Amino acid sequence: MTIKTPQADSGPAISVLNRAFQVLNVVGESGRPLSLAEISRDTGLPKTTVHRVLQQMLELGAVERDGDMYRIGIHMFVLSSVVPEMVLRGVALQRLIELQRHTGHTLHLATMRNDRVVYLEKIANIHGADIPTTVGGSFSAHATGVGKAMLAYLPIPDLQRVLDGPLDPITSRTITSPSELVRCLEQVRKVGLAFDDCEAATAVRCIAHPILLMGEAIAAVSISFPRSAVLEKRAIAALRETCTSISGDMNRRIRSSAQPQLRKAV
Repeated sequence: MTIKTPQADSGPAISVLNRAFQVLNVVGESGRPLSLAEISRDTGLPKTTVHRVLQQMLELGAVERDGDMYRIGIHMFVLSSVVPEMVLRGVALQRLIELQRHTGHTLHLATMRNDRVVYLEKIANIHGADIPTTVGGSFSAHATGVGKAMLAYLPIPDLQRVLDGPLDPITSRTITSPSELVRCLEQVRKVGLAFDDCEAATAVRCIAHPILLMGEAIAAVSISFPRSAVLEKRAIAALRETCTSISGDMNRRIRSSAQPQLRKAV
Protein backbone atom coordinates (compact mmCIF):
# COMPACT_ATOMS: atom_id res chain seq x y z
CA MET A 1 0.00 0.00 0.00
CA THR A 2 1.26 3.46 -0.86
CA ILE A 3 0.87 6.16 1.78
CA LYS A 4 0.45 9.65 0.37
CA THR A 5 2.68 12.14 2.20
CA PRO A 6 1.46 15.62 3.15
CA GLN A 7 3.98 17.16 0.75
CA ALA A 8 2.19 15.65 -2.20
CA ASP A 9 -0.76 18.03 -1.75
CA SER A 10 1.03 20.99 -0.13
CA GLY A 11 1.23 23.05 -3.32
CA PRO A 12 -2.52 23.07 -4.14
CA ALA A 13 -3.41 23.44 -0.45
CA ILE A 14 -1.21 26.50 -0.05
CA SER A 15 -2.63 27.96 -3.26
CA VAL A 16 -6.18 27.56 -1.96
CA LEU A 17 -5.24 29.17 1.37
CA ASN A 18 -3.56 32.07 -0.41
CA ARG A 19 -6.68 32.76 -2.45
CA ALA A 20 -8.90 32.46 0.64
CA PHE A 21 -6.81 34.97 2.57
CA GLN A 22 -6.68 37.32 -0.42
CA VAL A 23 -10.47 37.37 -0.49
CA LEU A 24 -10.77 37.74 3.30
CA ASN A 25 -8.29 40.63 3.36
CA VAL A 26 -10.14 42.52 0.64
CA VAL A 27 -13.59 41.98 2.17
CA GLY A 28 -12.36 42.69 5.70
CA GLU A 29 -10.50 45.91 4.87
CA SER A 30 -13.23 47.39 2.67
CA GLY A 31 -15.38 48.61 5.56
CA ARG A 32 -18.50 47.88 3.48
CA PRO A 33 -20.10 44.96 1.62
CA LEU A 34 -18.51 44.20 -1.77
CA SER A 35 -19.82 42.64 -4.96
CA LEU A 36 -18.16 39.64 -6.62
CA ALA A 37 -16.87 41.93 -9.37
CA GLU A 38 -15.29 44.30 -6.81
CA ILE A 39 -13.62 41.43 -4.96
CA SER A 40 -12.31 40.03 -8.24
CA ARG A 41 -10.94 43.45 -9.21
CA ASP A 42 -9.26 44.11 -5.84
CA THR A 43 -7.73 40.63 -5.50
CA GLY A 44 -6.76 40.27 -9.15
CA LEU A 45 -8.38 36.81 -9.19
CA PRO A 46 -10.78 35.61 -11.90
CA LYS A 47 -14.48 35.92 -11.06
CA THR A 48 -14.93 32.13 -11.32
CA THR A 49 -12.18 31.60 -8.74
CA VAL A 50 -13.56 34.27 -6.41
CA HIS A 51 -17.05 32.77 -6.71
CA ARG A 52 -15.75 29.30 -5.79
CA VAL A 53 -13.80 30.66 -2.79
CA LEU A 54 -16.79 32.69 -1.60
CA GLN A 55 -19.08 29.65 -1.78
CA GLN A 56 -16.70 27.70 0.47
CA MET A 57 -16.45 30.64 2.89
CA LEU A 58 -20.23 30.99 3.00
CA GLU A 59 -20.51 27.35 4.10
CA LEU A 60 -17.92 27.96 6.84
CA GLY A 61 -19.50 31.22 8.04
CA ALA A 62 -16.38 33.21 7.18
CA VAL A 63 -18.40 35.52 4.95
CA GLU A 64 -22.08 36.39 4.69
CA ARG A 65 -24.13 37.27 1.61
CA ASP A 66 -26.78 39.96 1.33
CA GLY A 67 -28.20 39.85 -2.18
CA ASP A 68 -25.21 40.22 -4.50
CA MET A 69 -22.98 41.70 -1.80
CA TYR A 70 -20.52 39.98 0.55
CA ARG A 71 -19.23 40.96 3.98
CA ILE A 72 -17.20 39.37 6.78
CA GLY A 73 -19.26 36.70 8.56
CA ILE A 74 -20.13 36.67 12.24
CA HIS A 75 -18.01 33.54 12.73
CA MET A 76 -14.86 35.54 11.94
CA PHE A 77 -15.77 38.10 14.60
CA VAL A 78 -16.32 35.30 17.14
CA LEU A 79 -12.87 33.93 16.35
CA SER A 80 -11.24 37.37 16.44
CA SER A 81 -12.79 38.19 19.84
CA VAL A 82 -10.10 36.12 21.57
CA VAL A 83 -7.26 38.10 19.94
CA PRO A 84 -5.83 40.72 22.36
CA GLU A 85 -6.20 43.52 19.81
CA MET A 86 -9.88 42.68 19.39
CA VAL A 87 -10.35 42.65 23.17
CA LEU A 88 -8.86 46.15 23.24
CA ARG A 89 -11.13 47.27 20.40
CA GLY A 90 -14.18 45.91 22.20
CA VAL A 91 -13.23 47.71 25.42
CA ALA A 92 -12.50 50.99 23.62
CA LEU A 93 -15.22 51.21 20.99
CA GLN A 94 -18.02 52.93 22.92
CA ARG A 95 -15.63 55.52 24.34
CA LEU A 96 -14.29 56.19 20.82
CA ILE A 97 -17.82 56.69 19.51
CA GLU A 98 -18.49 59.21 22.27
CA LEU A 99 -15.20 61.01 21.55
CA GLN A 100 -16.02 61.26 17.85
CA ARG A 101 -19.41 62.77 18.66
CA HIS A 102 -17.70 65.26 20.94
CA THR A 103 -14.98 66.34 18.47
CA GLY A 104 -16.67 65.81 15.10
CA HIS A 105 -13.37 64.62 13.60
CA THR A 106 -12.08 61.25 12.37
CA LEU A 107 -10.68 58.95 15.07
CA HIS A 108 -8.21 56.09 14.84
CA LEU A 109 -7.37 53.33 17.31
CA ALA A 110 -4.08 51.65 16.46
CA THR A 111 -1.55 49.22 17.86
CA MET A 112 1.99 48.52 16.71
CA ARG A 113 3.68 45.60 14.99
CA ASN A 114 7.41 45.97 14.40
CA ASP A 115 7.90 49.44 12.89
CA ARG A 116 4.35 49.88 11.62
CA VAL A 117 1.03 50.84 13.16
CA VAL A 118 -2.00 48.65 12.51
CA TYR A 119 -5.41 50.29 12.59
CA LEU A 120 -7.92 48.45 14.78
CA GLU A 121 -10.74 50.98 14.38
CA LYS A 122 -11.54 54.07 12.34
CA ILE A 123 -14.56 56.26 13.02
CA ALA A 124 -14.70 58.67 10.14
CA ASN A 125 -16.16 62.11 9.73
CA ILE A 126 -17.73 61.72 6.30
CA HIS A 127 -17.58 65.48 5.71
CA GLY A 128 -13.94 65.79 6.76
CA ALA A 129 -10.58 65.38 5.04
CA ASP A 130 -9.87 62.29 2.94
CA ILE A 131 -7.65 60.11 5.14
CA PRO A 132 -5.98 57.12 3.41
CA THR A 133 -6.40 54.58 6.22
CA THR A 134 -8.43 51.38 6.58
CA VAL A 135 -9.21 49.08 9.49
CA GLY A 136 -6.64 46.29 9.34
CA GLY A 137 -4.32 48.42 7.24
CA SER A 138 -0.88 49.54 8.35
CA PHE A 139 1.34 52.60 8.08
CA SER A 140 4.91 53.59 8.93
CA ALA A 141 4.94 54.42 12.64
CA HIS A 142 7.41 57.31 12.39
CA ALA A 143 5.07 59.21 10.04
CA THR A 144 1.92 59.05 12.17
CA GLY A 145 0.68 60.53 15.41
CA VAL A 146 -0.44 57.16 16.79
CA GLY A 147 2.93 55.70 15.82
CA LYS A 148 4.94 58.38 17.60
CA ALA A 149 2.67 58.10 20.65
CA MET A 150 3.69 54.43 20.95
CA LEU A 151 7.31 54.75 19.81
CA ALA A 152 7.95 57.15 22.69
CA TYR A 153 7.32 54.34 25.20
CA LEU A 154 9.24 51.55 23.45
CA PRO A 155 12.17 49.89 25.24
CA ILE A 156 15.47 51.29 23.93
CA PRO A 157 16.48 48.16 21.93
CA ASP A 158 13.12 48.10 20.12
CA LEU A 159 13.24 51.84 19.43
CA GLN A 160 16.79 51.53 18.11
CA ARG A 161 15.64 49.03 15.49
CA VAL A 162 13.13 51.61 14.25
CA LEU A 163 15.73 54.38 14.27
CA ASP A 164 18.09 52.21 12.24
CA GLY A 165 15.46 52.59 9.56
CA PRO A 166 14.93 53.25 6.91
CA LEU A 167 12.72 56.18 7.93
CA ASP A 168 11.14 56.62 4.52
CA PRO A 169 9.43 59.91 3.64
CA ILE A 170 5.67 59.72 3.05
CA THR A 171 5.28 63.46 2.44
CA SER A 172 7.77 66.32 2.32
CA ARG A 173 7.14 66.89 6.05
CA THR A 174 7.82 63.34 7.27
CA ILE A 175 10.61 63.08 9.84
CA THR A 176 13.43 61.03 8.26
CA SER A 177 16.30 61.94 10.61
CA PRO A 178 16.83 59.53 13.56
CA SER A 179 18.09 62.35 15.81
CA GLU A 180 15.09 64.54 14.98
CA LEU A 181 12.73 61.64 15.66
CA VAL A 182 14.38 61.03 19.05
CA ARG A 183 13.87 64.71 19.99
CA CYS A 184 10.25 64.44 18.90
CA LEU A 185 9.67 61.32 21.01
CA GLU A 186 11.26 62.94 24.05
CA GLN A 187 8.71 65.75 23.71
CA VAL A 188 5.90 63.18 23.42
CA ARG A 189 6.88 61.69 26.77
CA LYS A 190 6.98 65.16 28.36
CA VAL A 191 3.54 66.33 27.22
CA GLY A 192 1.82 62.95 26.70
CA LEU A 193 0.74 63.90 23.18
CA ALA A 194 2.09 63.16 19.71
CA PHE A 195 1.57 65.28 16.62
CA ASP A 196 1.45 64.53 12.90
CA ASP A 197 1.87 67.78 10.98
CA CYS A 198 0.89 66.61 7.48
CA GLU A 199 3.57 63.91 7.70
CA ALA A 200 1.39 60.97 6.63
CA ALA A 201 -0.98 62.83 4.30
CA THR A 202 -0.38 66.29 2.86
CA ALA A 203 -3.72 67.81 3.86
CA VAL A 204 -4.24 66.12 7.23
CA ARG A 205 -2.97 66.83 10.72
CA CYS A 206 -3.53 64.69 13.79
CA ILE A 207 -2.93 64.61 17.49
CA ALA A 208 -2.56 61.31 19.35
CA HIS A 209 -2.40 60.00 22.90
CA PRO A 210 -1.09 56.60 24.05
CA ILE A 211 -3.12 54.00 25.90
CA LEU A 212 -0.82 52.96 28.72
CA LEU A 213 -0.83 49.71 30.61
CA MET A 214 1.77 49.34 33.38
CA GLY A 215 3.90 52.01 31.71
CA GLU A 216 3.76 50.40 28.27
CA ALA A 217 1.93 51.95 25.31
CA ILE A 218 -0.25 49.08 24.12
CA ALA A 219 -2.12 51.28 21.63
CA ALA A 220 -2.92 54.89 20.78
CA VAL A 221 -5.89 57.00 19.75
CA SER A 222 -5.70 59.92 17.34
CA ILE A 223 -7.93 62.75 16.21
CA SER A 224 -7.37 63.59 12.54
CA PHE A 225 -8.49 66.90 11.07
CA PRO A 226 -7.93 69.05 7.95
CA ARG A 227 -4.74 71.09 7.72
CA SER A 228 -6.77 74.31 7.69
CA ALA A 229 -8.69 73.45 10.88
CA VAL A 230 -7.77 74.34 14.46
CA LEU A 231 -8.39 71.68 17.10
CA GLU A 232 -10.08 73.09 20.19
CA LYS A 233 -8.50 72.62 23.62
CA ARG A 234 -11.61 70.83 24.84
CA ALA A 235 -11.11 68.19 22.12
CA ILE A 236 -7.55 67.58 23.29
CA ALA A 237 -8.75 67.32 26.90
CA ALA A 238 -11.42 64.83 25.78
CA LEU A 239 -8.76 62.77 23.98
CA ARG A 240 -6.66 62.58 27.15
CA GLU A 241 -9.69 61.62 29.23
CA THR A 242 -10.77 58.95 26.73
CA CYS A 243 -7.35 57.27 26.64
CA THR A 244 -7.04 57.36 30.42
CA SER A 245 -10.49 55.77 30.71
CA ILE A 246 -9.62 53.04 28.19
CA SER A 247 -6.43 52.31 30.14
CA GLY A 248 -8.47 51.96 33.32
CA ASP A 249 -11.01 49.73 31.56
CA MET A 250 -8.23 47.47 30.27
CA ASN A 251 -6.66 47.24 33.74
CA ARG A 252 -9.99 46.18 35.23
CA ARG A 253 -10.55 43.69 32.40
CA ILE A 254 -7.15 42.09 33.05
CA ARG A 255 -7.71 41.93 36.82
CA SER A 256 -11.15 40.36 36.42
CA SER A 257 -9.77 37.80 33.96
CA ALA A 258 -7.00 36.93 36.38
CA GLN A 259 -9.29 36.28 39.37
CA PRO A 260 -10.54 32.84 38.23
CA GLN A 261 -6.95 31.77 37.59
CA LEU A 262 -5.89 32.94 41.07
CA ARG A 263 -8.78 31.04 42.68
CA LYS A 264 -7.76 27.87 40.83
CA ALA A 265 -4.19 28.26 42.09
CA VAL A 266 -5.24 28.56 45.74
